[in-house]
Amino acid sequence: MRAFVKILLIAAGLTGLLGGALLSMGHLRSAESDLQELEMARLRNLATSWEANLLSVRSSFRDLMLRHNITAIVEHPSEWAAWRVENKVQQMQDSWPNGVARPRGWMLLRNTGEMHALVGDSTGLAAAVEEFLRPEAPDILLGSPVAGRHRFLALQYAPAGIPENPAPGRLVALLDPAALFVVPDDPPAHWTLMNSPTEAFLASSRGAEPPIGAGTWNILLSEPHGMITLDGGYPLAFCRIHVPGMSPLLVVSEIETPMSAASAAGALILLSAGTAFLVLALRPRRKESKPETAEQTAQGEPDEAKPTPDLVTFRQVFHTIQTPLLVLDANGKLLRVNAAARELFKLPKNGQPDDSLTVLGSSFQGTLREFCRKSTSPEFAEGKWLIRSTNRNVFDGEVIVSHMTSAGSELGPVTLEFRDVKSAPRTTPAESAMGAVGLDDLNPQPIILVDSQAQVLQCNRAALDISARLADKPRLNDVLPSLEETDLELLLDPLRAQRFESLFGSRMHEFYPVPTDAGIVLYGLRKSDAQSLQIALHQAQENFNTLCATVSDAVLLVDPRTHLIQEANLAASDMFGAVHPGLPGKNIDDFADWPWQSEHLRSPVQMMRADDQCIECAFEHELVKIEGEPTLMVVVSKLFELENRNARQLADYADTVAETISEQVQRMAEPSTPVMPVGPGMLVVTNPTVRDVARRMLERLGHSCEVFTNLDDATVWVVRADYRPEFLMIDLGDFDRPQDLIEIVRARCGDVPCVGLTDNESDDLPDGSNTVLNKPFELEDVVSSLQRLDLGTAVES
Repeated sequence: MRAFVKILLIAAGLTGLLGGALLSMGHLRSAESDLQELEMARLRNLATSWEANLLSVRSSFRDLMLRHNITAIVEHPSEWAAWRVENKVQQMQDSWPNGVARPRGWMLLRNTGEMHALVGDSTGLAAAVEEFLRPEAPDILLGSPVAGRHRFLALQYAPAGIPENPAPGRLVALLDPAALFVVPDDPPAHWTLMNSPTEAFLASSRGAEPPIGAGTWNILLSEPHGMITLDGGYPLAFCRIHVPGMSPLLVVSEIETPMSAASAAGALILLSAGTAFLVLALRPRRKESKPETAEQTAQGEPDEAKPTPDLVTFRQVFHTIQTPLLVLDANGKLLRVNAAARELFKLPKNGQPDDSLTVLGSSFQGTLREFCRKSTSPEFAEGKWLIRSTNRNVFDGEVIVSHMTSAGSELGPVTLEFRDVKSAPRTTPAESAMGAVGLDDLNPQPIILVDSQAQVLQCNRAALDISARLADKPRLNDVLPSLEETDLELLLDPLRAQRFESLFGSRMHEFYPVPTDAGIVLYGLRKSDAQSLQIALHQAQENFNTLCATVSDAVLLVDPRTHLIQEANLAASDMFGAVHPGLPGKNIDDFADWPWQSEHLRSPVQMMRADDQCIECAFEHELVKIEGEPTLMVVVSKLFELENRNARQLADYADTVAETISEQVQRMAEPSTPVMPVGPGMLVVTNPTVRDVARRMLERLGHSCEVFTNLDDATVWVVRADYRPEFLMIDLGDFDRPQDLIEIVRARCGDVPCVGLTDNESDDLPDGSNTVLNKPFELEDVVSSLQRLDLGTAVES
């Protein structure tokens, strides 16, 4: 065979093998892949809209209870008559936000379980109360149509008993699920909303059964969304719905097109054709032997000039396959290893895997040697696995197990095929670390790579979306404000690096440092809303304690019921004539007759100190909440009396005071110049469609922004941010009092321009640089609004 034809056959064979391998691993797209991605996008849109509706109902229920003081009724139901409770609940029902599903029934229960008051439709309330009375019941639950019951969604507020109030009540609200689970215009072909592993709450077709079991339920809940293959070869797309205080829900969609049906056949054809071409090109050839002459026999022929047999065996083909393959006997001992597997796992020749390789998966964790023994069992389940060495990831992908039978019914050898989820070629350790960060843009959690000088080298898309400053490659502590210089030295030491928490963007994140040859890779994990609020509350408490320790006025925290002092700063101990900390536990009424009912901000009071000295002071108080409990914050300051002076001295003193007041008024009238650096703007919108459209338009006009869905997260971000937002765009119809957030932003950061999104022509905004943008809006409307606020626009291509 000519060399040229042989080269063509080898090229065709390798191309067929490579194409079959890529098609079998899913790297070549097909019509089935496009259909699966389309159905997955529709399912995610459906789950996102339902999750937003549930969060809106939960937020409205919580906010309106606090605004109408319903919490006091629930804590002490016996002190409120039934008709007063019904009036209060009706007021809350009337002020329910537009566009949010409205409860159709309310019930107030005593601690004994007896009904105290009932408002609205009571259908299904008895079943909801029965579910809530179970141990460890969530605050939000769905009721399924079993035993003649109707579907319902119920919310409850049940405060825990305390020594002062050991028997609080319980408030239950009932909603119609049809108003919450509204199907959009372009839903998936087949979908099922599952409330539990064995229960389908809603479905696109009547009588639909859950397509998964209890074991698969727990595995799917560990991921926010994804796709698996059912036993019949059909793909199943799933999305998780997570709402605080509610058991997680699962929306699944069974795609009718078999997964990789045509792709598997095409891959098999390509692999077979490639193997045939290689066998044809590398098959041994027989040459006719010519009789040797006497001269040739006498002189002989050098070994280098003798023709060698051109033999190709199955062993050579086995080693040319680039997919790692292990062949095991029935006891899990290695029989054959191809070159790709030997290079991947660093296996010694004619040896077995050592204990340095660890296999991690959902059903098994152990060494590679133990994994080989376990995989020979017929009950072994295929799936995704992570194989790690001492300091790096060796393999992350799917392991395919193939059982071969020997003579008779005995179990034969077992083949393990390691299909990596990444298609990148093998690189050096440094390139591998760099590539892992750059290629993992689909990871929803932030990943940052820093060098030995704490300089940011690279980040994934999720990290860049959280903080646009990463594009400039700053130092790490510029984007993670919780890190100090000493923390950086500890972090950059590979022997002492440990996980840490820091504020990243507007939320707290937990980072896991992994030392590599290219630097330190930080894998971030966003903490939950409850953890973020708890950390923010702790930080606010520390800031409050620091402020109280530095002021010269006496600051006390007092129980509003007993007037016992709970906390007091050092200035309070000095003013009250006590040894610090000796005031906590004492009654503040023992020192003076405080004007609790006075409306004056600074009421003068004669106070008797602990050393029997009487002084005149100014008294003011405010009812606040600390750790969820109502607390009186009392501020007491000294009043200094003027010395006895004659009329001329008093006149001079009055002129001096007038000049001082005039200067202060002039300074207050001057516009304050913000000293904080300008950062991205703030976008506070609940509706996901309006939020996404507004964000895209602002980014196209050259204005980046931080996105928030509720006032609590936006307030925490404003308090903890170290720069001034460029602007504030807020939907006035999504919240009850958006003016509070605007005032907080301007009180902290100066006169920040504000754009109010509204459905009508009303302008309910506080004084300042404001403009109104009517919905729906186009790009030109946004440009006009920003120009009215003297904000430049530059349309990006």
